[in-house]
Amino acid sequence: MELTSFLLGVFHLCVFLSFCHCQGNYENVALDKPCNMSSMLHAQPDCKGAVNGNTDGRYMANGDNCIRTNTAETSSWWEVNLGRPYPVCNITIWPRLSDPDRMVGVSVSIDSIFYFTFTATPPMPKFTIFCPNNPWPGTVIRLYKNDTHVAMKNRTINLCEVEVLSCNDAYWGLWCNKTCGNCGNGEVCDKVTGHCTSCLQGWELPMCSGCRDGYWGSQCKKCGNCSNSEVCDTATGHCTTCSAGWKPPLCAAPEEAPSGAEEAPSGASSGAVIGAVVGVLLVIVVVAIVVVFIWRRRRNNPKQEMNGTTVGQTTHDAVYQNVNGTLDGGSTSRARRTETNEAYANVTFDNDAAEPTVRGQPVSQPRTQSVSDPPIPQMEEGDVDVVEDNEVVVEGDQSYDIAVRGRVYYNDEVYMTSAGSSLKLDQVQEYLLGKLRSDDLDTEFKKLPLGLLKDHEAGLRKENRDKNRYNAILPYDETRVVLRGPYDKDSTDYINASFMRGHQSRKAYIATQGPRRNTTGDFWKTVWQNNVSNIVMLTNLKEDGKKKCEQYWPSQGKQYRYGLVDVLGLEERVRADYVRRTFQIRLGKEKVRNVTQYHYTTWPDHGIPKTTALVDFWRTVHTAHRAQTRASSLLVHCSAGIGRTGTFIALDIVKNQLRDQQHIDVFQVLKDMRNDRCYMIQTKSQYSILYEAVLESYTTKDCRLQLEAFDFAFNHPVDPHNKHERTEAEFRELKQMKVLMQKPSHVEAEKIENINKNRDTSTLPGIY
Repeated sequence: MELTSFLLGVFHLCVFLSFCHCQGNYENVALDKPCNMSSMLHAQPDCKGAVNGNTDGRYMANGDNCIRTNTAETSSWWEVNLGRPYPVCNITIWPRLSDPDRMVGVSVSIDSIFYFTFTATPPMPKFTIFCPNNPWPGTVIRLYKNDTHVAMKNRTINLCEVEVLSCNDAYWGLWCNKTCGNCGNGEVCDKVTGHCTSCLQGWELPMCSGCRDGYWGSQCKKCGNCSNSEVCDTATGHCTTCSAGWKPPLCAAPEEAPSGAEEAPSGASSGAVIGAVVGVLLVIVVVAIVVVFIWRRRRNNPKQEMNGTTVGQTTHDAVYQNVNGTLDGGSTSRARRTETNEAYANVTFDNDAAEPTVRGQPVSQPRTQSVSDPPIPQMEEGDVDVVEDNEVVVEGDQSYDIAVRGRVYYNDEVYMTSAGSSLKLDQVQEYLLGKLRSDDLDTEFKKLPLGLLKDHEAGLRKENRDKNRYNAILPYDETRVVLRGPYDKDSTDYINASFMRGHQSRKAYIATQGPRRNTTGDFWKTVWQNNVSNIVMLTNLKEDGKKKCEQYWPSQGKQYRYGLVDVLGLEERVRADYVRRTFQIRLGKEKVRNVTQYHYTTWPDHGIPKTTALVDFWRTVHTAHRAQTRASSLLVHCSAGIGRTGTFIALDIVKNQLRDQQHIDVFQVLKDMRNDRCYMIQTKSQYSILYEAVLESYTTKDCRLQLEAFDFAFNHPVDPHNKHERTEAEFRELKQMKVLMQKPSHVEAEKIENINKNRDTSTLPGIY
């Protein structure tokens, strides 16, 4: 009964260890810290007995593991000073095993603020309490008892250990999920604010996680020789122009030097010469060995047999490389593969200029073949799922030996998961593929309404004209964002921004142009008055030498006022395709708010982004926006606020439709968007990439894992001989995406002079 009473009393203030989220980046910050207590009973250990790491709850007269205050006190207490503010995630207490009822009436405070009171005898041997909302920042943890109406022996505080769980040296923040910056002099960052008192070279106070002016990139490298004392771009390191004699865009290499070359230090010239001579000698030796090896192999093995087809050797060296390193099992034929005489590199290239996977082409294209070429074994699409009990025997390099048995690929070095899965497409995939294969997209796009379809008088007014980046792109009067007072000097209620309807909300989005120098204050006022918590930026500040957007935010650790809104840069995290920045904003004496900007940095000028990168970025934004605690519009902008902005918003709307209704009508979505803002999605290529992004996001789902969640998802070692639910599901999605891909041509790979350079003719590099 006492235990039940205790649990009910605890429920409103704390939960127990089994529900605790304080895992991973935490440590006991009370261990061996300074402490104090109101009194000691006889020769009991002093206050340090409760923070020495000894959790043995057995009381011993001369032991050092438990503390006890004098029973005659009417107000007894014990406290530990952590030395600095920590976000306290939980507090674990080990009472004396023989007298746990002495904890009844004990209260806990953090920095003199009440935290918890024990109303009944706690469970043994230990118990853990923590705030169910957010961890509580504080420095001094005190346990106290003020009760003169209990038995004399129960007025004492008698316990054996107190553990306070908070961030370890590498992390900070309420949930200890933020990494400390690059503090200088071996310093540890503040656990509540993340601030450092000094930074390593190149990093900027107070967070030391972003570069100060003159430095750039994830390692805060020093900027090159930009002209006119210009500061390089903090993300890319690029300068607008270089000082004389330096090569753009980094301005770090001399103009006359070849691309990528760096000038060696003067004292290193002799070492460079010696290294060059040694390198040349090594190359000569290697070439001689290769020539002898090839000559002997050709003499002993004039012909090669591949899949039952005899292919004669060529008399000339072909310039050809097998650059696809993919491994694709599933062929039902027995293939005998031998080493080829020519040396070739099996390398995978990432071609930024390549077309997206589906671009209005048939899913399957016939291979083209020269009349003089030998017959090439063909594989039907369905063969990928039909794996018999055959074994593919590979001669030569045994590291490539792969046995295919019982529908599972076995390989001691690479996990290959099950081969069997259904590749049947559902109606949504068939609809999207049908559009991409046909000419429907071009026809649909031409049917969309063009121009300024509704009244737009506000944008034409004389006092507002210089607020428009492009004279032909104006918001409609009925959907424009109207700024409310107070106004600063020369301000009006106008900004080139429009409310956009979403799947279930009239003002789900705000589409706007990239701020100009004279509209940054209006931009932040829009953010403030519409309670915006997430900003999506889809353009770089400069592209192709032209300014596309004014930098409307301060760098990390700096604070600027834009119009009437104060903006403080809190954090900046650079990713492969985007930068995530967080800000704290305030208007006047209002309560501060946090705003996050997601800046997509790899949308090519006059081009389209990689589908995979765009979908991953959209998922990041979509997940964060859905998880926010306050309802607000998602603010999206590029340069004009119509092309890239329209593509992103349309993707979000269509995906929300699919989630709630399993229904899709991309054309109607875009028609509705153009009734809210003109020219949404400017080009046919943007319309096409929208379909591709919807197809990829629908098919692949979200497989991302936060680092701290990896051990939970893979809580057992992945066994290559047994199925694993998560990897099975992801592998099935990969196979399904293969069906959706445009089939390449293998003309070069299948030429007679190249065919026996391939280890496996089922895996050939293609031309899309």
